[in-house]
Amino acid sequence: MTTLRVRPVKNNSQTWEYEIRRNDRTLKYQGGFETEKNAQDTGVLEYVELERNRRNKYFTLPILFRYWIIMQKENQGYEPATIYDYHKQEKLIEKKLGGDISKITLSKYQLFINELSKTNAKKRVNRLNNSISNALRFAIHDHLITLDDYFVEGVTIPIKGTVNKRTQKKFITSETEVIKFRKALRDEMDFSHTGMIKDIYTYIIYFLLQTGMRYSELIALTPCDIDFEKKIIKTYRRYSTEKHTFSKAKTEGSKRDIPLIDEDIAILKHLIASQKYEEDIRNNTTFLNENKHNFIFWTIIVNHGLPTTAQVTKQLQVKLKKYDIKPYDLTVYGLRHTVASLWLSKGLPIEVVAVNLGNTPETLRSVYRHLFDEEKSVGQDKIREMMK
Repeated sequence: MTTLRVRPVKNNSQTWEYEIRRNDRTLKYQGGFETEKNAQDTGVLEYVELERNRRNKYFTLPILFRYWIIMQKENQGYEPATIYDYHKQEKLIEKKLGGDISKITLSKYQLFINELSKTNAKKRVNRLNNSISNALRFAIHDHLITLDDYFVEGVTIPIKGTVNKRTQKKFITSETEVIKFRKALRDEMDFSHTGMIKDIYTYIIYFLLQTGMRYSELIALTPCDIDFEKKIIKTYRRYSTEKHTFSKAKTEGSKRDIPLIDEDIAILKHLIASQKYEEDIRNNTTFLNENKHNFIFWTIIVNHGLPTTAQVTKQLQVKLKKYDIKPYDLTVYGLRHTVASLWLSKGLPIEVVAVNLGNTPETLRSVYRHLFDEEKSVGQDKIREMMK
């Protein structure tokens, strides 16, 4: 059995090394790599070449998956966020599908897919399955493994992934409650000084509720993305608080202009003024976080300057309980559902709602087929009148 091990160099945590062993004997070793990734990539390439011409080759799925990423994905013009996602898939594979690849049967793989589908959306499970399939096909064409090792043939992806992410489908069902919550958030904002914003969460939650923007779109905003004269937000990209990178818009339709009202413009100007104040402070004080991109919703109170969706969801639920607005377990995604529902229930054409949310009318028809409780009651009464 051949193994690859990557680790920090002893007595020098700044550099990395890899070692390839077979039957308790070192076949290849190299140190002095500046990053773990460089050591891992070089080690994988050496491992593949050492095993390539052996009669009894020993490959693991994690090795072949990393090899596929190196050869066909990296340095091929893909977005950094896409490469990051491939490496996340690799970590999952290493955790769940390690060991001799010849021991992975269709039934074993099907059990893995079934278990994964309990906590993940079908789209994500499909993506992982496609990546594994492509990695195996590449290895087969490169004569590293045979068709007998193509264990994905015949696998079935469960129809319902994640039980449809029920928490994310929740939304505020009453227009009255939406108005109440929006007013409460505005009342929490303190415009009496231009100092540091102590509760950036209030502002983030407010604009999510006001615009229906995706979280990653909202936090990517800088002053340059606001047309103060026309009262419009121009969104064309996203930002990941996990990867700390920008990525392009989810779709071409996601690049859009979002209307604002005068009160929103005043709030944004206040936020931008507070960022300028923090810049003045930084001239005399060193902070852990630097707002290099000039984010509007940047704050020094969280790591890396921008709150995560989990942090905002936690604060959202605190505020919902405070103002007795249900559901108490609403997420940031639920705010987007709330906005879509409100706009549709007020009679806005589905095409207009789609453009402003960065969706397609087809998506809206399949996802937002609900009315607010108040509108539903009125509609049913009208139907009863027509039945007489």
